[in-house]
Formats: sequence, C-alpha cells, structure tokens
Amino acid sequence: MDDLLNQKNQDIVLLAPGNSVNLEVPTINIDTNQENNGINESNVEEANVYLSRLKLNNAPGEEQRQGEIYLTKLKQQAAENKIGTNLHHQRLRDSTIEVRENVDHINQYLFLDENGQPQDADNTTFDFGNPALNQMYSLIRRDLNALTNRMDRKFSGVDRKFRGMDRKFSEMKRLIMSQENRSQNKLLASGGDTDSPNAYLPICNDRGQHPTDCGLEPLTSLDQINRMNGILTDQYLSFYHLGTTRLVSEKKARLMEYIGIHERIVVNSVRGAPPV
Repeated sequence: MDDLLNQKNQDIVLLAPGNSVNLEVPTINIDTNQENNGINESNVEEANVYLSRLKLNNAPGEEQRQGEIYLTKLKQQAAENKIGTNLHHQRLRDSTIEVRENVDHINQYLFLDENGQPQDADNTTFDFGNPALNQMYSLIRRDLNALTNRMDRKFSGVDRKFRGMDRKFSEMKRLIMSQENRSQNKLLASGGDTDSPNAYLPICNDRGQHPTDCGLEPLTSLDQINRMNGILTDQYLSFYHLGTTRLVSEKKARLMEYIGIHERIVVNSVRGAPPV
C-alpha cells in the first residue's frame, strides 16, 4: 500500500518531456488525480507526432524514452477518460484485485477439511502467484509443521498417560467390586444353596485380574472347589498369590476364605461335613 501511495504522489502531474533538439513541447500535462482531465485521442496523436520528431532529430536516447513513457500515459489516460475512470483509480482497482486474488489463494489453501487439515496439504508445490507470498507461506508452513510435530508428541504422551490411568481405574473398579462380592459371599453362610453353580460371586486377584484373564474359570460354588485336584488348586492359589504349600484340603480352605466363604462353611468343608 505504501508503494501505491508513493506511486500516486509521483504521478499526480506528468509533465510533457523536454528535449535538446529545439522541438516544441506538447502543452498537455497528465493530472492523474483528476476524475476527467480532458485528455483524448487528439492529445495522443500530438504526443505520437512529438515522439516521432524526437526520433527523426536523433534526440538523446533518454529523451526518446521519456517521450515513449509520456505517450503511453496519454494513451492510458485517454482510454480511462473514455470510460470515466482515471489512472489513479485504475491502479487502486488493479491493486485491490491483486490483493483479493492473493487472499482467495490463501483462503483456498488454508480452508480446513473435515479432518482439520488444509485441503491442499498434499500439494507441496502450491503457488500463490506471488513470490513474496510463496516465501511467507513456506516459512509459515515450516513453523506450523514444527509446531504440529511438537503438539503431536505432547498429545501422544498425554494419551499414554490417560490409557495408563484408564487401566488403573479399571483395576481399582475390579478390586472394589471384588471386595463387595467377598462381603456378599459371606452372607451365604446363613442360607442358600452353596453348592449351586453360581452360589458365589467371582473374585479378582490383588492386581485386579479376573480368573478368565489367565484362562481359569471363576470360582462360584463350594462344590467346584471341592472337586478340584491338586494341580488345578495350585493354579488358583498361584493366580490369587496365596502360596501352594501344605495339604490339598488346607489349600482349598485358603481359596474358600479368599473368595469370602464363611469360616464355618470352610471348616465343615475341610472336615468333610455338610455345610450349615
């Protein structure tokens, strides 16, 4: 915009160029800050004749170049006057169009798709049609990529922590549920069929693992425990971290106590007496 304003100030009045070969200088000056300065085709013809005389009289090259510039400006102003717009307004319009096109290019590229990514993210040779914008885009994209990579690493770390927290909460939930189940299992001492397949609620180990996580059936009945052999009993004891020493009957009693079976039922089961 500063360049445009400077250009305006320089071109407000364009005087007809002088010469060193004693030619009469045209009297028409171009006032580009005036809506309609009266310049028309006849003035263009006058400037054309003046340029031709400069060339015929072998005027210095710089004077001929200034004459060409003057002729070009007259042609532009005459054309603008014909449609009612002066050169200054034309420059503003052209500059506005260029800015709008550049903004459209940027908006088209930076418009995010449904995945939150630039629509042309895969187009590494995207051209805004302007070297300065291309350079600015390259710098911005480099910084954005670096920032995105840093954020991805941060979020990956946060995700890992949340997954770890989810596992911890899941384990805690299982442990709390096991404690509640153990308390309910003790109530079966006062009644109920303790030998039915689902008499007792399943219990997790102290790590929050369910028996099925390790290929074992949940312990849900007294009869299920009484029918286990020594090998299977040791597998359950290892799962619950209860130790595998002593007699098989004592091992089974240890399992019964762990899952919450009432002491009286455990004692009677070890003695071979029916549960009461």
